[in-house]
Amino acid sequence: MAKSVISQSDELAKLQRKLKRKNLSESFLVSFLVLAIWFIYVLLAAFGKGYYGLKAPFGTWTALANWPYPSLTGRLFDFSLQANVLRLIIIIGVVVLSAAAGLIFGLINIHKLDKSFRQQFMKMLVEEAKINGLVIDYSSSVNNPEEGIDLLNISSAAPKAFYQFSTPLLSWEGKDYSYQREGVNREGLMVLTDLSKARSHAFIQLRTFGEPTIKQYEGLTIRKYGFGDLPGLAPFVCFTTLGQDIYLVIDKKTAQALSSFYKFVRCDLILTVIGDKMTIFLDGFKLSLTKPLSADLPSQILEQEAEALVAIHQSITALANAFSGEISFAPEEKGNGILSY
Repeated sequence: MAKSVISQSDELAKLQRKLKRKNLSESFLVSFLVLAIWFIYVLLAAFGKGYYGLKAPFGTWTALANWPYPSLTGRLFDFSLQANVLRLIIIIGVVVLSAAAGLIFGLINIHKLDKSFRQQFMKMLVEEAKINGLVIDYSSSVNNPEEGIDLLNISSAAPKAFYQFSTPLLSWEGKDYSYQREGVNREGLMVLTDLSKARSHAFIQLRTFGEPTIKQYEGLTIRKYGFGDLPGLAPFVCFTTLGQDIYLVIDKKTAQALSSFYKFVRCDLILTVIGDKMTIFLDGFKLSLTKPLSADLPSQILEQEAEALVAIHQSITALANAFSGEISFAPEEKGNGILSY
């Protein structure tokens, strides 16, 4: 993989610091404005009521004399006067209101700044990944949100984001979903890609959890198979319309690729192959391409993110290649490693 020579990680870090300072300064400004408004109000009330000899300049502004505010005569901490107690309560209340206004504004404003930061992060990451040969397209709207999700047997699935990753060797789509599994809210990733050549046109689904929503596919019964001697496939159960011919498809090459992919993602998954279409659903796997504005970013964040995406792409490419092409399983080996339930 080519090493980036124009990485913008430093620029991203500078942007993060700039936006954080911007939010802090604007929050302080809001707090100051609240205090300033209160101070101006008190000053005008003092003019209108003639305190401290300030009546002359505003003598004709009779409306100011009617502005409600406790008497400003006497020392503030002379609590023998009720007006001074009220003044102190008002001062404390204004200070609290000022701090609350700045805090609330900061919390609201940080969301807007975070969105701007993530957009710039994504733009820089796309450029970084392109240096390493990976083209990324991203959208918050999902194309064909139901594609493949109906075969998984998960509930309340809702699409969140859409990604497309491409190299000259393979292109695949990634769709983020929120859903429920066994009544628990979760997030997962659906990967969709085309195989270079179909090994069969049957329904094949390998799962580490659950079972498919359908019992038949194109009039053929879907049967359940487990794996015995093939290394790394013990966690998987296969549901297919192929019957015993599944042995011709799941050979040592596909078993090794699937086992390696499972170890790479380290989460439950469902792999479905129908003809030249392959989908992989990663349970609990969230593809977070950007980081929040509040995150502590490593010095080479863009390089690290790009390398991780390239590694994911290479792993999916290896799996797609394993399920593509002519069947290479020797007839005399048929049945080894896969035992029917």
